[in-house]
Amino acid sequence: MAHLYNRNAFASGFTLSSPLVSTYCQLCCIEMMLIQYLKKNGTPTQGTHNIPVLLTTLALQPEIAPSDVGTINGFSGGLATKLSSLRRQGVSSIGPVRPSSYPDIRYVRHNSDFLNNCSTTADIAALQSYVQQIYSTLLSITQEPV
Repeated sequence: MAHLYNRNAFASGFTLSSPLVSTYCQLCCIEMMLIQYLKKNGTPTQGTHNIPVLLTTLALQPEIAPSDVGTINGFSGGLATKLSSLRRQGVSSIGPVRPSSYPDIRYVRHNSDFLNNCSTTADIAALQSYVQQIYSTLLSITQEPV
């Protein structure tokens, strides 16, 4: 299993008390799980951090049960919305976390540091809860370890 060590290492971060770090670790595992599954099926992924696109690609796989396709596509849209609801500090501007690049959450503007144009712990916790739901469902659908 490719990158099992890495996936296990990030999985150890799921229980950290920081919702930001825990969420980032879960997103890393989801990305690696999806890439591994798609590559195993011969589907190119082009090394992307775009989990919503990876989810949509997963939903297109012929072995995915029709009952799971809607769930996966729902996760794709929901994750894009939840990611973009968080505010991040870019190189030269403030903007939303880009759904095409979940690592942007490393630069979230938290309201404990900034007075405006920022995200709250509740915002991050909402993303964390949603990501946990995605992760659990994908484990069941893909049967990928971690």
